[in-house]
Amino acid sequence: MNEEYNEQENKKEKGGIAGFFHDLALSVLAGGTAALAAFLLPFAIGLPVSGWNVRSALNASRSALFITGALLMLLSAGMLIRKPSEKRMKGYRRWKEHFRVFGLFPAFLTASVTILTVAGILDYVLYYS
Repeated sequence: MNEEYNEQENKKEKGGIAGFFHDLALSVLAGGTAALAAFLLPFAIGLPVSGWNVRSALNASRSALFITGALLMLLSAGMLIRKPSEKRMKGYRRWKEHFRVFGLFPAFLTASVTILTVAGILDYVLYYS
């Protein structure tokens, strides 16, 4: 009985609003890191291929960001199809060390929205300013 009470107290301590914002910040940071990688690789390849035309390399990076964000969003949508009765994922305990409230779906969705936001900002800079 006492162990059950301690487990409930730990859940209250780790969850809540602070846990939500912790997980949100961690997901946005992961999305930003993925966006940086999805930006730099096509930019570094596109720059010499396009004859050192920066606008063309930025366009390649923008396209890669949109594709990466869309694929990650498709992956997160596929996670909704999983039955809740299925057993937990293999690294669940390690996942809970990093994320207090978020599961896989909200973390992937937040990361994909972050990547698509960066792509939208780059699109705005390239074509509308």
